[in-house]
Amino acid sequence: MLSDMAPSTGGGAGGTGDHFLSVRLCEVVLGLTPSVLRPGGNLAMKVFDGEAYKGLLDATAGSFQKVKGFKPAASRDASREMYIIGQGFRNS
Repeated sequence: MLSDMAPSTGGGAGGTGDHFLSVRLCEVVLGLTPSVLRPGGNLAMKVFDGEAYKGLLDATAGSFQKVKGFKPAASRDASREMYIIGQGFRNS
């Protein structure tokens, strides 16, 4: 499952607002995993870095055997874009 969603950043929410909106989108994705992924399936999703990032990483870890968060080398230094990879979905 791949989610490259991001909130509209032109609407004026800015920094922290954009972060929380991107976390909410990822929470929706996590909510869909039981109906989309088979046990053992994998997930990749984009999120903006910020104070709720660690909680989202922990929530993802609750459904996957292995979870990794990272910023790709190709991403600009100024970008707050991060990715969370979940491997080995556990449908519990």
